[in-house]
Amino acid sequence: MKLRWVAACTLLACSPRGDEPQAPSLVERSALQFADADEKARFDRAYACFSKRGANWTHEPLQRRGNFIGAAWCTTGPHCSAPATQERDGAAWGIVDTLHDPRDGEAPQAFGVSASAGERPSSGWAVAVSVSMGGSGILGDHASVRFERAGDDAASFYLGHGIGWTVAQSEFSWRSEQTTWAWLDGVRASPEALAEAGTTQWRALRDDVVAALDAGTVRKCEYGEYKGDGIPPACIREVPLTASEVQAERTRIGDAVATVERGLSEAPTLHARILDVASRDCI
Repeated sequence: MKLRWVAACTLLACSPRGDEPQAPSLVERSALQFADADEKARFDRAYACFSKRGANWTHEPLQRRGNFIGAAWCTTGPHCSAPATQERDGAAWGIVDTLHDPRDGEAPQAFGVSASAGERPSSGWAVAVSVSMGGSGILGDHASVRFERAGDDAASFYLGHGIGWTVAQSEFSWRSEQTTWAWLDGVRASPEALAEAGTTQWRALRDDVVAALDAGTVRKCEYGEYKGDGIPPACIREVPLTASEVQAERTRIGDAVATVERGLSEAPTLHARILDVASRDCI
C-alpha cells in the first residue's frame, strides 16, 4: 500500500471557520512572537536547518495561510507540501509551521510547532518524518516515521506516537505515554531503539485486535436496501463477524505486523535514513 507523506493542513489554507482558503501573506521571521521558549527554539532550529539544506531548492517563504504560518523547501516544487510533489522520484523536502490567530496584526502571536522532512530516492528506502505539539487542538500532537522502498509497495510501513487499526465497526489504537518529541528522540536514538519501538507498538496493537476477535466483541453492520439515490443505506443492525471474516482479519493484522518486522530487520539502514532528514539538530 502506497503511503501518503503529508499531514493534514500542513501549509494549507486552513481558516478557523472552515471558510474559503485565504490568500497567503508574507511574514518577517523577526515579527513572529512565541510565548513558549521551547516552541520558539524548535521552530528556529527547523527553520535554520531547512534554510541551509534547501538553499538551492524551491522555497515557499514564511507566510500566513489561515491559522497557519509556515515555510517550506523542496527539490521538486512548485508546491512543496503537495502529495504529488513529494511522491516524485528524487523528492526531498522540509516544512515548518506554527499557528496564530488570523486576527493578529503585524506581530503574530505564535503557538505550537510542526516540522516534517523527507526524501524519496529513485532506489532504496524513502523516509518521511513528521512531528508536532502545542497546537491547542487545531494542529494536534503527533509524530510518525514512514518508510517506503522504491519498487516495492508491499514493504511500506509506518511507526508512530500513536497508531490505529479498524475492523468493521471497531477501532483499535496504541499510543505512547511520552510527548511527541520524546517519542521521536527515542526511535532515532539507535537502530536497536528504532527496532524495539516499532515491533513493540505493532505487536501490542495486534494483540488487542486478536483478543477482541477471539472474544467475539467485534461487530459489523448489516445495511438496509440501497435505493439508487446516491444516499448510502443505513446501518440497521450490528452483528458478529463470521468465522471466515474473523480469520481474514487475524491474517490482515498479522500481515501488517510481519511487514513492519521485515522492514525493521534493516534497522541500521532505516535509522540512518531518519538521521539523514531529521537529526536532533534539525527537528
